[in-house]
Amino acid sequence: GSFLFLSAKYQTLQTTAPFSAFSDLFDSIDLETRNKLFLLKGNIAKAMGDDVSILVRMFPGLGELLGWGGNTSDDGEGSLDGSLRTLELKQKQKISRERFMFAFLTFFRVLCTKEHPVLLFLDDLQRADAPSLELIQVLLTNQNLRYLFFFGAYRSNEVLEGDMLFKVMRTIHEMNSLGVERLELEQLSVEDVEEFIADSLRLEREDVRTLAQAVFTKTLGNPFFTRQALEQLVRRNALYYDKIMFCWSWNLDRLQLEELISDDIVDMVKHKICHLSEELQRAMIVASYIKSSFDVKTLLDLLGAMVIPGGEETTNRQVSSKKDLIAILDEAVEEGLLVR
Repeated sequence: GSFLFLSAKYQTLQTTAPFSAFSDLFDSIDLETRNKLFLLKGNIAKAMGDDVSILVRMFPGLGELLGWGGNTSDDGEGSLDGSLRTLELKQKQKISRERFMFAFLTFFRVLCTKEHPVLLFLDDLQRADAPSLELIQVLLTNQNLRYLFFFGAYRSNEVLEGDMLFKVMRTIHEMNSLGVERLELEQLSVEDVEEFIADSLRLEREDVRTLAQAVFTKTLGNPFFTRQALEQLVRRNALYYDKIMFCWSWNLDRLQLEELISDDIVDMVKHKICHLSEELQRAMIVASYIKSSFDVKTLLDLLGAMVIPGGEETTNRQVSSKKDLIAILDEAVEEGLLVR
């Protein structure tokens, strides 16, 4: 078998929305995982019975994913309401907390098997709402739930000892008999940066030492900043591919290289965006108002209804189809601004 991979990210503007990242889990699933989940539809309905309607009302994306519409039958295999609208907070609170937690736990017990373990990744847990943290605790402290690999990421400098996330992590650590491993991701050392650059440029480490020291001095080992610094040197033709020698090269000393690297990562990214095509810049601006993950159709619809400065509506002549938009967004993927 193979893993079922589920991932989501907590958003800055969704900190008060209950189960916000869990709601997103089922909206951005890759095709392979989507097909595997659909094959489990009968097992899910059989195990959960009427409780399946609780999850679908809470997480409309799950109902759409499994192809349920109309009203549920008593055995849970019938159809659910095709409108599948996200419930308001007050509606969500009407569902018994205990029944919802039990339903979600049952759902994961169906998913997590020896044949297809589940890898669940939740990013930016420092922004997680209280119900989400409670749900995570229920999942990770239940002794009957097996074959679940949970990875959670958070910014330690934004979590205090008295915060709920800290308390939940401590509870999970105390109650989980299998143990919990905590990894502290440090900045890259100058040796790490040297190895990264040597591997990226396919050169020996001693050959990139001067370049690596210049990059490290300006980035202090920040992985994202390190990559952006290299790309900035390429855009400024300080780092180039020598078509005669068939290798990457540069003709500047350390101090000259440092002068070409911006001190601020924000300025560096802004400079990169300013050199993108006008169509891509417009698409990136609109996409920034959507969640961290988005589908092409939604972005295309928003671009089509976009109002440009001056109040004139645009029919988005430059981007008239999904194919055109995908081609434009591919440029952002190549620049490291988007991840497909």
